[in-house]
Amino acid sequence: MTWAHKQKPTQTPNILAMETSVTDRVYEADGGNEELKAKFFSNLKSLIPPKEDGEDTFQDNPRAGDNIMVFAEDFDHALVKFASEHQLINDKNIDFSDTEKLTALAEKASIALFGNYTLEAGGSLANTFDAMVHSRINDKPLINGTFITAVGEGEPAQVFLDSLEGHVAAAQGQHRHMAAHVVPMGKDRIIVATPSLTNDSSQKLTADLLTSEHLNANTDMVMLGGYMMYTTHGKEVFNHALERIEALNEERKEQGKPSIKLVLTAAAHPIAENPDFIDIFKRATKTTDVIVHANTGEFRRLHSNDDAWRKPHNTKWDGMTSHEEEDAKKADQAYQEDKQAANDDTIENFAVPMAQNSKHKLSFVVTNGSKSTYHINDEGYRRIDTDKLDKKHIVNTVGAGDSFAAGWELGEALNLKTNPKLVLASTFARTAIQQDKARLNANEEQSFDTTGKSLKAQGAIATLDNSSQNREILQSMQPKQRAL
Repeated sequence: MTWAHKQKPTQTPNILAMETSVTDRVYEADGGNEELKAKFFSNLKSLIPPKEDGEDTFQDNPRAGDNIMVFAEDFDHALVKFASEHQLINDKNIDFSDTEKLTALAEKASIALFGNYTLEAGGSLANTFDAMVHSRINDKPLINGTFITAVGEGEPAQVFLDSLEGHVAAAQGQHRHMAAHVVPMGKDRIIVATPSLTNDSSQKLTADLLTSEHLNANTDMVMLGGYMMYTTHGKEVFNHALERIEALNEERKEQGKPSIKLVLTAAAHPIAENPDFIDIFKRATKTTDVIVHANTGEFRRLHSNDDAWRKPHNTKWDGMTSHEEEDAKKADQAYQEDKQAANDDTIENFAVPMAQNSKHKLSFVVTNGSKSTYHINDEGYRRIDTDKLDKKHIVNTVGAGDSFAAGWELGEALNLKTNPKLVLASTFARTAIQQDKARLNANEEQSFDTTGKSLKAQGAIATLDNSSQNREILQSMQPKQRAL
């Protein structure tokens, strides 16, 4: 099998990533009062104060009922109000207009309600970037990487900075950055992401982007995270990045270098709630070579609101917990057939034509859970079915998609062909789900040599070289699917 270290370019690629900083607050599994926690989440929307403009800041994840997004100030308000009503905190005469005091009270309320927590650096793009910069052969890094972000104040900000030590260029903001409250509840994992209304991350990012020495003619790949669209100046950040990339590509052309590769990480919330993301995505395809990473739900939302095919099924899940709902969906043949039909429609009527008509190279890398991965470009599309991993070896699936993207983009940076990239990506993801942390290198740094041994020993993906097994996979594809 041909491995990256036998094909690596003579110069180490330079990668620049930009995303809103995120810190996860992971609460203890047995912390707090289970009954009160369930009551809080079931009443969360009603605990949020109404806005004068009527805007609904409470957003259910369009992919799963256990993921909720709410602005930080609103979440503080809801926590303090609920904790006060249920005598979890003893403070009286609370001034809900004093945001500084409200934040301090919310800290007390969250511990009283959910229990103690640990802080962990989060963020999908940060996870992907971290795995890439820690991939190495014989202790030599395979890429040079810089992560530009903005952080708030205090311990959460420091946790994030420490996680990317040596690779992060961060502007210090006056406000806290995005947080994710991870509250285990039985089999359900309730996650509340809280971007602040006053978060100045994107403004800092914009200033850094315009003056940054890191984005220059030697930059080979730029990675932009979708959650920047939830900050005040997210659109401005993306547009400035595209302007810089367009200008730099002219310089690179004169130097005989290829265009900068732009990686966009799709995210369900920004796509669903912010139409500007779609406009920026389309502009990006007119500017430079683009690779889009998404799961199938995010991928479908690039094409439509993804609601029509769901409507006949929605009432089936009434009264179920998110875990029960997901199990029911997996077992419902009609639902799965309609879902696959929606995937096929997006591939055939959106992704392939768009790639074929794009001014620059455009490709999509779409993960379909543990089942398969789609690779789509101007030549058509290909589905690769992954081998199953025994459930007893699965520790934590959070971060598997981020790790898959890390392996793929590492291959892109090293100019590998499709098959080796798929091998790397699948192996990275398979390694990630067998550890307790979302980040691939949380336990140890990723080594290409180790990856190769791991692949051969575990069969991480049906072999993707010229073996007879691979030919059988390709031959088993439907006629409409073309091998690239």
